[in-house]
Amino acid sequence: MHIKFINRGTGSAGKAVKYITSQQNSKNEKREEVSVLRGDPNLVAGVADSLDFKHKYTSCVIAFAPEDNPNQNQINNVLNEFEKTAFSGLDPERYCWTAVLHREKTGGCHIHTLTARVDLETGKSLNIAPPGHQKTYDALRDYFNYTNGWARPDDPERQRLIQPGHNAYIDAEKLRAGVKTEPNPRELITQYLTERIESGQIENRLDIINSLNEVGFTITRQGKNYITVQDQGQGQRWRLKGAIYEKGFERTEFEGTIAKENSERQERDRGVDRERASVAWRQLEACRKGRAEYNQERYRDRSRGDERSSKESIRQYRSNHSSYDAEDRSATKVNNKLIMDKADSDKHYSRDESLSRHLSRKLGIDAISIKQNSEQPEKNRGTYKNDQAQSTSSINSKELGDSVQQESEREIYSTTDRDRDRGGDLDDRHWDKSTKTKGEIKNDRVRDIVNRASKEANENNRKLGKADGAVNRACKRIDSSIRQSVSNLQRHGENFLNEELERFKKEINLVEFAATKGFYIDNSKSSRNTTIMRRNDRSEKIAIGVNKNGHYVFNDLYASKGGSILDFSIREGAQNLGFARKELRTYSNMPKPELKYRKYTKPAIKLSKEEQALILKKDRETCRPLKNTQYLENREIKLSTIQDDRFKNRIFQDSKGNICFPHSNAAGFCGCEKKNKDYTNFTKGGSRSVWYSNPPKNCNKIVICESAIDSLSYAQLHSDDRAAYISIAGQLSHDQEEILKSMIERNKDKDIVLAFDNDKAGKNYVKDIQELVPDANVIVDLPRSKEQDWNDVLKENQKNIQHSFSKVKVKDRELEMEM
Repeated sequence: MHIKFINRGTGSAGKAVKYITSQQNSKNEKREEVSVLRGDPNLVAGVADSLDFKHKYTSCVIAFAPEDNPNQNQINNVLNEFEKTAFSGLDPERYCWTAVLHREKTGGCHIHTLTARVDLETGKSLNIAPPGHQKTYDALRDYFNYTNGWARPDDPERQRLIQPGHNAYIDAEKLRAGVKTEPNPRELITQYLTERIESGQIENRLDIINSLNEVGFTITRQGKNYITVQDQGQGQRWRLKGAIYEKGFERTEFEGTIAKENSERQERDRGVDRERASVAWRQLEACRKGRAEYNQERYRDRSRGDERSSKESIRQYRSNHSSYDAEDRSATKVNNKLIMDKADSDKHYSRDESLSRHLSRKLGIDAISIKQNSEQPEKNRGTYKNDQAQSTSSINSKELGDSVQQESEREIYSTTDRDRDRGGDLDDRHWDKSTKTKGEIKNDRVRDIVNRASKEANENNRKLGKADGAVNRACKRIDSSIRQSVSNLQRHGENFLNEELERFKKEINLVEFAATKGFYIDNSKSSRNTTIMRRNDRSEKIAIGVNKNGHYVFNDLYASKGGSILDFSIREGAQNLGFARKELRTYSNMPKPELKYRKYTKPAIKLSKEEQALILKKDRETCRPLKNTQYLENREIKLSTIQDDRFKNRIFQDSKGNICFPHSNAAGFCGCEKKNKDYTNFTKGGSRSVWYSNPPKNCNKIVICESAIDSLSYAQLHSDDRAAYISIAGQLSHDQEEILKSMIERNKDKDIVLAFDNDKAGKNYVKDIQELVPDANVIVDLPRSKEQDWNDVLKENQKNIQHSFSKVKVKDRELEMEM
């Protein structure tokens, strides 16, 4: 079991409650079980969203490993102790929280808790996870894990080949954003690749490299057991090591290794440890006590006359909060010191000590060194003089004369004493030396010492000259290296700046950037490839699109000026390119504004007329007669409606089985609106115009819908054989407005029914068309329920019919039984 507080709480608590009570998880997979164990989620959301605080609620997850399999009593015990820990010292009437249990098909389960961050009596902010909170909740976690033998997240045996980190299930967009903000991008990249391996999208090392390239990384080096990647945006490099980055990586072997580790780990990390559970409980009690005192002081009733200082209470809480660990650490230090002292005592007194060692141990650096042989009788004068000479030689003399004098005397005494020890007579080998006087011997020694010193000085000078040459050569090499490095840095700096400008032109949405300058989208004049934006009561008008290089560009339609997003930044006040670059860097990290009328998507790259004609011709040839109607029937559209004369040869299918609704403009075929299960698309390079049905005889009504599916649904719901149908494919551009205006003016004698969706966009379409033809006989017919389209109405109607039919069957069966 693990307890983890989630870094949320500043947004809508209603959305958080909607997620934790939903029957589907973040992957739109149905959960095995969702049950509310504590509190009222809707009440918590209402209280939290009514607060004026920045942090409105606290979210926490209590997760169990699949092998834990806790029963209901164990879950209740965990929640009871969690509540006592989180709200220590507070009455239940003073806080508002809820707990929701999720069980997955894989066998695991976890509990989401949501707490409104307010004390209901005083109105003060209530934070159940203050700084340092993990210490308290880790003690609660350890108590239950050691008591029940549950899997522990801090167990070293549970380490896997790859740790996924704290962000689960990330996509490429989140990876790109996380690399800039996460402290360890290597873990984030590894987690992203691991998810793709587990989902079957990566089989070997080549797939690893391709996945990294797709995200936008550059592979700079590949080794036997590593891959080095570079982020072009930041210029940073990371060397990635591990099983999945090795040269011979295969997914099947990797999954087998992890499965083996998991199976072995489940047996290793389970077990009941009462002693550790007791230690964790004592620590938890100490933390609860301190937290209770803090809460009672912070949220106490001031009218009761309790004059205890709040600061003193907080200090006491912090002191108590860490007292358990402090006591343990102090006890450990004392025990270790006693053990070491005893070991030192045994070591020193287990054998006889010399006087110098004893003084050194007792007095430290103040001890006086006493040589052992000073206490022994002097054997002879030569030995004493040699010892004295060795002692003297360790002292550096200030003058050369002193050194020469001492060395010559040592030689004289040494020679005389050695000869005396041999009997006092001089043999032939020492005759020449013995016939010399002491002064002559001294002079010879001085000359020898001077000669040796001169030779050493010459040798040192030679070495210094050689070293000086090496230093000069090294300085030249360093200087050359520095010059080359500076040149490389300048070249790389220029490349980085150029790459940054290119990234600004391609990746920053110029429409969203213009919205921050006060521009808004003129939806009636915009098309698929061009977005028209206005400002200052329509006195400024710009057109924004994407050129063949993929750069966002703009054109001032009144001043006949334009350019890239850099030119637009300078137009809006940036003094030069440097200020424009600085502004765009800051904007890249800012939240994007909400655009008026509709959510804007990046316009398609404009194609030449020849390229567009070739794509349309190829797409037109792929349209085949409709044979497979399964998708339409799943949308509750009957076969009789599909085979109606008005819709014959107006519905096709392509080679992939997608349903195709051809669009036409003044020039003829201009693209296909394509539909299938969880799929909606339009011909690449085409332009959305209108799809229309075959005109019936004696046509008296024209119904305009947002999509062809809505047109078929409306026709099935309203049995009117004299009605014709038109679809705009969920868009109303300037070209579409001109086509509809021309069509309505030619049919002023007919009723024009606007059957759009009952949402904001649908109502805007109604308003725009009414402004186009104010004198036409326009009838507005929207679904009764908000956010519904006509296919939703058709499905709901069919469901009600089936329900009524089942009731009739039950009644008939009951009548038969009575008879």
